[in-house]
Amino acid sequence: MEDKSDLGNEIEEAKRLLGIAHSNSDMTDDEIKAVARAVGELASDTTYDEDFKPKFGNEGISLMICVTLYYFPKYFEKYGLAQFN
Repeated sequence: MEDKSDLGNEIEEAKRLLGIAHSNSDMTDDEIKAVARAVGELASDTTYDEDFKPKFGNEGISLMICVTLYYFPKYFEKYGLAQFN
């Protein structure tokens, strides 16, 4: 992923694959979680266990954090992923 605009494209593709047709601002917490997870699964260091559950590496985790920070900051703050002083 080259820059933030690439991340936006990945988010839109994840939403399409998950059947989420409404705007980011209208997404539920569960939908945001699903999109962040789907984007994290695209990372080159994400592997899968024998049950096909993803195991996220540093890149995958970073992508999920970036998705929530840049595109869903209220979700990021709500779940204690950030501290604002």
